Amino acid sequence: MSKNLFLLLILINIIYSSIQAQSYSPQQIELAERLQALAFKATPELAYIQTSKDIYETGEDLWFKVYLLNSQTLIPSLLSKTLYLQLINEEGKKAIWQEKYEIQNGFANGRIYLETDLPEGEYLLEAFTSNSFFDDSSEFKAVRRIKIKTDITSLSITPKLNRPYYSPNDSIKIIFNPSLKPRDSSSVEITVILYKGNKKIASTQTRTDKNGNAIIAFNPQRLVKDLKAAINIKYKDRSESLDLTIPSNNNPIQFTTFPEGGNLILGLQNKLAFKAVNALGNPIEVAGTLFEDSIPLLNFKSFHAGMGSLEFRPLLNKKYTIRLNNQVSDSIFSLPEIYPSGIVLKLIERDKEFLYFKVIQSRELGPEEIYLRVQCRGVVYGMTTARLDKELRIKVPLSGLPQGITEITLFNSSLIPVAERLVYVNKDRKLIITTQLSKVILPTRGKAILKISVRDEQGLPVMSNLGVSVFDKIYQNLSDSNNILVHYYLSSQLMGKIYNPSFYFSKRKDADDALDILMLTQGWRKYLWSESYLENFRYGNQQLIDGIRGQIITTKRIGKKIQEDGFAIAFSVENQSVLIPTDSAGIFTVSTESMKRWENNYIYFKPISSQNSIAYVKIYDPFESINRLINLKEISYPFPVFSEEIEVPLEIYTNKANTYKIKSVTIKGKSSNANRGKYLGELDSLKKLFNSDDDWVCRNNVLNCPNHGPNEMGTTKPVNGRRYMTYSEGTWHQVAYRYTHPITASSEEELLELNKLSKIKAYYGDRTFYKPNYDKDTIEANVPDFRNTLLWEPSIFTDEKGEATLSFFCSDIYTDFIGRIEGVGGNGLLGSQNFNFKVRKLSLKP
Repeated sequence: MSKNLFLLLILINIIYSSIQAQSYSPQQIELAERLQALAFKATPELAYIQTSKDIYETGEDLWFKVYLLNSQTLIPSLLSKTLYLQLINEEGKKAIWQEKYEIQNGFANGRIYLETDLPEGEYLLEAFTSNSFFDDSSEFKAVRRIKIKTDITSLSITPKLNRPYYSPNDSIKIIFNPSLKPRDSSSVEITVILYKGNKKIASTQTRTDKNGNAIIAFNPQRLVKDLKAAINIKYKDRSESLDLTIPSNNNPIQFTTFPEGGNLILGLQNKLAFKAVNALGNPIEVAGTLFEDSIPLLNFKSFHAGMGSLEFRPLLNKKYTIRLNNQVSDSIFSLPEIYPSGIVLKLIERDKEFLYFKVIQSRELGPEEIYLRVQCRGVVYGMTTARLDKELRIKVPLSGLPQGITEITLFNSSLIPVAERLVYVNKDRKLIITTQLSKVILPTRGKAILKISVRDEQGLPVMSNLGVSVFDKIYQNLSDSNNILVHYYLSSQLMGKIYNPSFYFSKRKDADDALDILMLTQGWRKYLWSESYLENFRYGNQQLIDGIRGQIITTKRIGKKIQEDGFAIAFSVENQSVLIPTDSAGIFTVSTESMKRWENNYIYFKPISSQNSIAYVKIYDPFESINRLINLKEISYPFPVFSEEIEVPLEIYTNKANTYKIKSVTIKGKSSNANRGKYLGELDSLKKLFNSDDDWVCRNNVLNCPNHGPNEMGTTKPVNGRRYMTYSEGTWHQVAYRYTHPITASSEEELLELNKLSKIKAYYGDRTFYKPNYDKDTIEANVPDFRNTLLWEPSIFTDEKGEATLSFFCSDIYTDFIGRIEGVGGNGLLGSQNFNFKVRKLSLKP
């Protein structure tokens, strides 16, 4: 006879002291400490990248903000001081930007200049810190996908297929849609040739209609394997060619099943989730039948993104298989192993206050003591014990839990996990960001007043750190659904890529049910804070430091390399030098304070060693370590949204002169070549610094004494190899002098080589986003204004009332604009909110 016992699980944020205070059993203390010991070794901070928009044009500035949050509490992390940032061409894997930025209180922001000769395509913006990037087995998720185009307003026709895959005798349709709503695209000519392997089997040609749309169809094919379409799109001013693979269901579909709780148990009612994806990992909607032996037991179909679930009771001596409909091959799938006995953990109901679980035990098992642990991001929030006799019901309150993935784990009397369930809880516990714009329709060059209010789910004001951008809506990438909520609450918590993760945070009625299925499938054994994952995780060493690491390498006259302690002189051409001591291995570190002091400059290094050796300085480039390791990691970024789920293209409004080339107007730093003099220093200045003919020793035996000049009485020339006193950073040091011949180098590279000098960039300094002020009668009023990004404010702080007010001016572009706000509160709550408005051309009365 089953026993129904409702057990209220009291949730307490458990640490060792509080466990003892609550008189927890030794078993409960062991389960809590076991997880917390593993979680302590996990990555301490997580990085998220916010950008001023999604799509950029060459010649523009890319503005960014990086959030460094504690991986468990999601409050700003104070650990790392230096951000290493690089922009990678995804196709060529070539870095086109690598810089270091200062981190202040868990945040960093800056800009990247996109050279005019960059090729169009997809780019990855990657962020690294000393406390978020390790030599371990983790995926790399601190990344942002960026699109770069030469001219976004140039018409682009994009093809897509009408089906995710094709069976024999299916018609093949290719649908062409414009990237933006054109004025006239009837002149676009499209030619498509259908190949099977290398053999041409059909071809056709058409033109787009006035809205830029076209459809090309091919007759049903008896065989659909190895088909591809060669497409040529001929515009007025250019043509594009591309190949489109025709997917067939001869290509294997990955269909995977996931028992709720972990295992299928014979004789008990089990819930079985499933997930179907194609060879590229994209979801496929499926339908099928569960068979008991050869008899159909029940039909099912996917609920969202190729995922769904079904329930059944497996019986003894029966074989269970799944057959998918409309498949040619790989359509019959076996189920996971069905265990003869065990325990099933089922989520049977939920509301805003509680989760309701049923624990069911096989008949042949006797009563036993069980333990239930509730944890989120490696923090144990609740623990209880009960006696299980056939059936038990547990009610878990949600009031003490943060937003995010919560793991419910059931342990037997031997403290061995027997079932686990992931549940996403408290989606409403976030920053509620609301905006009020002075007008919803603004005139060109009109002034906008933006009021921002930030509150929690209870309506209380929250002091928060926000990043705010306003940009032309055409620069929004609708296929990219990543945001700060998605990243910290979902993507960074699970292994693998998630398809369209922002759907789960939308207001769609089916979003909550779809999110629970995601927990059953994508989250199954892939939660990064589960005890099983942490136990098998390969921990690595810290690869980055906040400063710059170097080493003095000395070579004896006979040619043998050695290391010895000494000093390195660090300096820039615009500031005084600093004498840095080394350890016994010759290793030294340049502090973050020096990197800040010399920001926007190179730091040069000159060794000081004994007279019997020749020395040079080796600087350890952090990006060499980064790219050596990143090539060994899987880069995980959410799958793009299918094109049929994307909204209609935007219409472009133009000015009188039909100016379509719209560039962001900002205060731009020079390109790497143009900025060469700033970073590498002036050759004449370096010659002066390194020409030993200008050195002197004062009467007190001080080299280049700051108090006694070279022309004072008692001053002499230094002798090569003799030791002199030198003063640096408030400390006296004794160094061996080495004579340097007068400089004859014609380039900085030769100069560095002749003097055994090394260099590395310090911090990339602050840049100012340009905002005109049309309230003032200035020369700006007479200059055309084609800014497509009207506002970028990476560091907006709301006051004690949770409020902030901003202002900006519109440009000469009249179209639809989007505002994007993301941020974090001091309490670890996260928020994201968009707003929209229109800019229309101001009509001037005669």
